[in-house]
Amino acid sequence: MTNVVRQAGKAVVPSRVPADVGGSGPATVMLRRRTKTREALLSAGRGLMAARPRDGFTVDDIVQSAGVAKGSFYNHFPDKEALADEVYRTIRAKEESEIDAANEAVQEPAVRIARAMTVYARFALTSPDEARIITLGQVDSLSIESSANAGLVRDIAEGLRTGMLVVPSIEAAALLVIGQTAVLMSRLQTVNGRDAAAWLAQQCVALTLLGLGLEHRTAHFVSAQAIEDILRSEDPSRSIENTPG
Repeated sequence: MTNVVRQAGKAVVPSRVPADVGGSGPATVMLRRRTKTREALLSAGRGLMAARPRDGFTVDDIVQSAGVAKGSFYNHFPDKEALADEVYRTIRAKEESEIDAANEAVQEPAVRIARAMTVYARFALTSPDEARIITLGQVDSLSIESSANAGLVRDIAEGLRTGMLVVPSIEAAALLVIGQTAVLMSRLQTVNGRDAAAWLAQQCVALTLLGLGLEHRTAHFVSAQAIEDILRSEDPSRSIENTPG
């Protein structure tokens, strides 16, 4: 915008001040630099968390891996735990969103649980580094009060209400599902071949459903369908019947 200034009764039009075309002004440059630093710290944190438990690395390790000054770390995070929490929450939220999408039109609690476990199985196969972060940090989400487990708790409660699930308590059932899922994700990262991975996932999901009180045939049918819909859908040339067993 051009401002008109009066000098000695005459209108003087000063030169137009260049606009921040393309976002190249000092404030924009500073914001970009800050964003780049934060992303570098989070990326370094993800790499370290995929390889070590939380107590296995330090802030010094993070900044060295990120290639930034140590002082810059504290401009973004108060401590290592804050960074690790953000990395974990971001990954977990992404997977919970995938579960919501997979279960959008599904009402039966046991089917929803089976499909959720299968989404995490797929995650272990397609994003092994992030899956390791989830399994290494699983202890932080063992409480049924955790917001990360809200959907699971609702499904278990609904299963108990309808009589589809038979378990001693919601907490015991949630721990069963969480524990089985974490172990399955960890094991799938070392399994060779998609067929073997799908077969193992199907058996673990079925075993979990049996532990939740489903009848044997129903548990195996539900688990097989979940694997077919979610894990096998990316590879239609293969079928559940061709897996080992």
